[in-house]
Order: sequence, then C-alpha cells, then structure tokens
Amino acid sequence: MPTIRIVNGEAVAATDYEKYMRTDKLFALLPDRREIVSHGEFMFHISHLTAELWMQVIFHDVDTAVSHLARDELSQATDLFQRAAMIEEHLANELALVEKMPPLDYALIRHNTLGKGRGQDSPGFIQMLGLGDVIWPHVVSALERHQTTIVDVLTAPDAQFEMYVLLRSLFELDQWFQTWRFGHLRLAERQMGARARTLNGSRVDGLMNGVRQRMLPELWDAVNEFSERTTARAAQNRGRLEPPSTTSA
Repeated sequence: MPTIRIVNGEAVAATDYEKYMRTDKLFALLPDRREIVSHGEFMFHISHLTAELWMQVIFHDVDTAVSHLARDELSQATDLFQRAAMIEEHLANELALVEKMPPLDYALIRHNTLGKGRGQDSPGFIQMLGLGDVIWPHVVSALERHQTTIVDVLTAPDAQFEMYVLLRSLFELDQWFQTWRFGHLRLAERQMGARARTLNGSRVDGLMNGVRQRMLPELWDAVNEFSERTTARAAQNRGRLEPPSTTSA
C-alpha cells in the first residue's frame, strides 16, 4: 500500500490501520459514483460485496468447526456453528436495506450494468449450497462415537446436553440460510414482480423451490421421527406424554 495519500491536496502518511486493512485496494473495488446508473446502485454494489466477504467468514468458521467436531470437541464446534448462523442472520437482515431501493433503480441496474449477472451465480452462494456435504459426515461420526441418534438426543436433551446444543446450532445454521434465501425471493418479488423472468429465463416465483431445500435435511427428518414417536407414546398413555425420566424410551 502507498505510504502516503492525498487529502485536500496535501500528502498525508497512511496509518497502520489503512495499511493493515488495505483500504486503497478495498476502495478501488467500489463503483465510481459519477458513473452509476441510479442512486441505489452504489448501495446495491456494496451490499453484495460485503455479503461475499461475510460468506468467506462462514466457510472459515465451518471448516474449523468440523475440525473440532472430528476431535469430539463439541462445545468449540457449537460456538463456531452458532457464529456462522449469526452471520446468516445478519445477511438476511441486511436485505432490508436493499428493499429500500426503488424498483426503478434496480431496473436501471439490471438492464444497463448488471449484464447477465444474477445472485444465484454468486461464488459464495454456490459454495453455501454445498455446506451440508461438508458438515454432515462429521455429525454422523460424532453421533456414532456417542452411540446415540438425533431422535434420542431430542427425546432426552438433558441427558446429552452438549450434543443437543450442537444439534440446535446446526438447526439454526440451516434455518437462517433458508430465511436468507426467502428474503432474496421476497426482494426479487418487490423489485421485479413474481411473474418476471430472471436473467436465465426462469420466473421469479420459481425461486421458491430453492427456499424449500434444506442444508441438512436429515436434521428435519429426525424431527418428524421424534414427533411421530412422542405422539405414539402419548397415545399409549391416554394422550398424555410423560417426561423421559418417568417414561421408557
């Protein structure tokens, strides 16, 4: 990074913060505000840039989390999965800023500068779609080491609380990813309408198919099985479900 910068026509030494953050390279990524096609394009561009960066933090945390999981360090893995879920929550909430952009602003971006670009082509998003394949084998191995199943943990969470909290963090990770995807669908409907065609020719309302996809479908399948078991147990006891401490599995 240059050791000086120009402020109001005067040379000023770059601070250690600027050098560490490489702000000269960062700001060089921003669109020239003199060339944007609408006021909202500047915010639109930055929101997508920052989303790509935040997704890189998710991948960094998940990679480390599964390493902890492989060593049976459940609490450390849980902490990182929770943070990754918090980043997804942040990304979902950030969409509210883009929703403030008038539809005309997006139309100008879409038809004049975006080309054939679309959110589904985001390298970060594409990698997010594969996170389940990264995480799930380690979850299966951890359950096998502890000689338990997801349904067993849900049935008696206090008996395997560390495992329960781990699974809860994974539910949150999956849930916030779905919430973020739904937010994108809602945003597209607000900006273009449900009948509009995306740049690959599909209708906007077809994005709902992606919203229904789970990152970790086995977790949700286990909840169905848990519900079926508890319902069956309650039926055997005149509709009353006793806690696991007083009821056999």
